[in-house]
Amino acid sequence: MAWSEQLSENCPPAEAIKPRGLKFYRICSNPVSERDFYSHKRLYPEKNYTKLCEAKGLSLWQTLDKARQILKMPIFKSRNSTIGELVLNEKDGVVLQTTKDLNHFTWWSTTEFEYSNNCKLVS
Repeated sequence: MAWSEQLSENCPPAEAIKPRGLKFYRICSNPVSERDFYSHKRLYPEKNYTKLCEAKGLSLWQTLDKARQILKMPIFKSRNSTIGELVLNEKDGVVLQTTKDLNHFTWWSTTEFEYSNNCKLVS
């Protein structure tokens, strides 16, 4: 796979799975832009990350209700943010449930993912 970012040897983790038609939600701008699919590491390269591999992935939410909760956070209220629905397939990369929140997944995307065709805004 050709990853969207340069990843280290053990990233993504071996236990990450290839999604096969799995639906996820991502906080993004309205309209959706390429920048919505930049990792924290790409957006803030000067920051020192304790979990660099996860910082090079993208946060996804498994349920729309959880994404709506996240959207209410002050950081997103101050922006023109909304929720995008993604249906990911094998060619799009790999995902892994990360953090203590069982709804949170990290997605390591490939260069084959096209946000303009694969991110549907939901209310």
